[in-house]
Amino acid sequence: DPLWSRGLGDVYKRQIQKTPYGKLIVTLESGQVWRQTNNTTLRLKPGQEVYVEEGALGSYFLGKESSNKRIRVKRSQ
Repeated sequence: DPLWSRGLGDVYKRQIQKTPYGKLIVTLESGQVWRQTNNTTLRLKPGQEVYVEEGALGSYFLGKESSNKRIRVKRSQ
């Protein structure tokens, strides 16, 4: 399963869930599941175009093109 990033193209969300602590769990069309690891707020809607990009030291961020905000995420599937 390739990592989808800005360089490889945008992907669409298939499903959004929230943990009991309000953190997001985002399932992409490719089947990848990303869990939020920080407390930043990012409003997402199902079917919205998002990107996942690699940060420093093996970290990953999920964001949307219409906003300069992004959340730190960890891949769980």
